[in-house]
Amino acid sequence: MKYWECLKAATSYLEENGITSARVNAEVILEDTLRLSRSEIYARYGEDISPEMAEKYFDRVQLRGRRFPLQYITCTTSFFGLNLEVTPGVFIPRPETETLVEKALEILPLIDAGQVRVLDIGTGSGNIAVAIASLWKDAHVTAVDISPLALKIAKKNLENHGILNRAKVVLSDLFCALDSTVDRFDMIVSNPPYIAEPLIGSLDPEVRFFEPAQAINGGHDGLFVTKKIIDRAPDFLNDGGFLLLETDPGHIEALSSFISDPWGDVEFFEDLSGRTRVMVARKSR
Repeated sequence: MKYWECLKAATSYLEENGITSARVNAEVILEDTLRLSRSEIYARYGEDISPEMAEKYFDRVQLRGRRFPLQYITCTTSFFGLNLEVTPGVFIPRPETETLVEKALEILPLIDAGQVRVLDIGTGSGNIAVAIASLWKDAHVTAVDISPLALKIAKKNLENHGILNRAKVVLSDLFCALDSTVDRFDMIVSNPPYIAEPLIGSLDPEVRFFEPAQAINGGHDGLFVTKKIIDRAPDFLNDGGFLLLETDPGHIEALSSFISDPWGDVEFFEDLSGRTRVMVARKSR
């Protein structure tokens, strides 16, 4: 079977199974299976693929056809221009979360500290921690998560990007494993689970069936974890410190009503699609 025949067959199969951008998915899986670049694939377009590689390729294509996430098949994803490892059981970073990182990088120069201490709650793959520490050399990041598997992947990503010397990972349910008398931060960032439980059944199969529920389910109103973070964050923030949270656009009114002292300025920012996505609050001095 030739390269072009494999791609054609895979694309048709994925289209029949409702996969958006079926051709791109087929190409990415082939590139990853053969460990070849896209240009190398097309340079061999008319050549034959070995039966063993063709079988392996179509096994993976069928997995994608069953709505298994593409990122879990290749075990890689891209976030803020950085290549990250991600595996089944670890939340897949989303493009909209890049807005959170952008706001963090805008605020970091405002913090009057030589070494800025940042806490990333629910780090998952470590995407936020890796992006901030990679792009702000004075940032020292503590990444916490309730999942040992997530922390293993986060630590690997921090190490792969050469910033493990400015970061540590902590197994913790939110702030539980931290000590507010010792663990003080200039900034707390989080992309907490914020999908309301009644809405989870309407999510794409890739999310609903394969991504970790604890990284998605925000309780009956989607704000269960978010409110816990807002309540406890002041105990771990230095005066004048910042809290940045990703949230659902439908939660803005509820959050505006909920948040109060000791929070001073509270602002909301839109993502690239024009949807309000990030809350920034500053602890009063």
